[in-house]
Amino acid sequence: MKINNTLKKLSAAVFLTFIIILILHSCKKDNRGANTSTVGPPVISQAKAWYESTYPGTLASTANVKTRTLNAASNGIFDYTKHIKPDWARGASYTRYNTGVVELPIDPASQKISSDFKNMTNGNVLYNKKYSRSSFLLLYDGKGYQAYVMTIIADSAYVNNDMSKLDLTTYRKRDPNFSGVVVYFTPTGKFISSYGYKNGTLLPPAPDAAAANTTSVSQHTTSVATGRFHADVNAISDCLAWYLDTYQDGELVSSIYLYTTCSSSTATSSGGGGSPTSPSPTPCTTPPPTTPPADAARFVPDVPVPSPTPGGDGDGGLPPPVPPATPCPVTVTVADTVPDPCAQAAAVRAFAANAIIAAQNNKILNETTSTGIEYGTDENATNLTGNTYLNTPVTPGTASGWAPDFTWNSTNGYTVGYSHGHPGGTGPSPADVFSLVQNLTNQALISAGTPSKQFYENKAQVTTETATGNYIVTITNWPAMQNLLNSTYSTQAEQDRLDGEYQQDGGDYLNDHLTATQGDAGAYALMTLFSGEINIYYAPHGSTNYQPLIIDVATGTDNVATKNCP
Repeated sequence: MKINNTLKKLSAAVFLTFIIILILHSCKKDNRGANTSTVGPPVISQAKAWYESTYPGTLASTANVKTRTLNAASNGIFDYTKHIKPDWARGASYTRYNTGVVELPIDPASQKISSDFKNMTNGNVLYNKKYSRSSFLLLYDGKGYQAYVMTIIADSAYVNNDMSKLDLTTYRKRDPNFSGVVVYFTPTGKFISSYGYKNGTLLPPAPDAAAANTTSVSQHTTSVATGRFHADVNAISDCLAWYLDTYQDGELVSSIYLYTTCSSSTATSSGGGGSPTSPSPTPCTTPPPTTPPADAARFVPDVPVPSPTPGGDGDGGLPPPVPPATPCPVTVTVADTVPDPCAQAAAVRAFAANAIIAAQNNKILNETTSTGIEYGTDENATNLTGNTYLNTPVTPGTASGWAPDFTWNSTNGYTVGYSHGHPGGTGPSPADVFSLVQNLTNQALISAGTPSKQFYENKAQVTTETATGNYIVTITNWPAMQNLLNSTYSTQAEQDRLDGEYQQDGGDYLNDHLTATQGDAGAYALMTLFSGEINIYYAPHGSTNYQPLIIDVATGTDNVATKNCP
């Protein structure tokens, strides 16, 4: 759908690129199942606003690196906010473990940093800075955000001179053969946790250094160890002090103590060789903590585990920065502040079943599928009190868009929505949604006063007709969508950026869900961008039994699913 004035649909190039991505995965079975949702994917622009207000610092000058190097040994904290910043244009938004996630690479304008993982006791570097990569994580639990810097350092044998392997492991998706370490810090440099992998296996816990009878181990005490793994236990005697050395443009600028791990002379393992056994699991009694426990996971390499450690690794991604307090699966209930879509479902079905609306939609779909161009119509109520509609004409657009019109008078009717076809089979787009929001600035609607505005907001919807099913979008948070329109979609550059996020999210969904439909990929992308601000309803072709769509985070699959309503 095209939009009047400064708003528009995806440009032909962007639109066709998204269609090509989706067509590559076409002819797939519809993949839906009834379920419920809690926290949806965050909106990147909202996450950005929170991050920049929480961490307003600017990047430090790259000068005097050698001067900083002289003081590196005494650096207790490495403040990442002074050296790197997120690349908001390339962020990915999704849900995982009932938590909204924004995962972002480092902005190219940031300083070039890399990290070694080493033990200071004997000076050995376990994981080399050459194979390190850092990124940002913003996690949203439905109440607020937490930010982390995630540093992944791969094992040199795993990389085997193939540097492209560094791109195979992210927080959401881990290479099944990954060997190395992931270390989490707060943006201001507080150590949170670390996890080790060997040949794709999450390494098991090590004994607590505090419980061992340690001799003299020199260590700083600036960080609280909340996650650890133990390296090369066969090569040590008693204890090792682990550090993360950070380099800027190849020069050492920080050496941060993480924690100490120790072997136990009385511990045994099924594999022999002196590797300590894991402590007995504790019962499932408490939910995951909201703050790091005083002493959580420490991990030992080269000791295989029979199954992924619960609470952070079972879905093929990396463990979360703050692990659960128990090794048992935990159900977390998060208060849902989004209006229940079922409350509106009956009205959506009644609207779609209206004889005039249904006839228009059938004609739109027939014309769109037979010609390969978008057809559409304005949906105009005859008055402000009932549910009768004018038989507005169905008109052609182009292969990449259809231009709606808006009227607000008793002669031409009161426009409460639009219906149009998508010949490529994609679901509703950002431009489709913002076309509804932009109408709030129409002078005829403004002049009609508050009752007319309330009538419009209660009725407004946009329908997208495809060969595999139809989608209706309604808006649940008008002030938020108006703010997003003004702050993220008011210029050509902003439109291109948001359309790019939509395209990327849709393509990612298809890559992760090989049986998904093209329409569901578009719906997923839209729900990801506007989580909490819209509802999307779906009905199979030929049906008006619309059901709300959700992103199924409860099972960790992030499938687009229908929510059964009474």
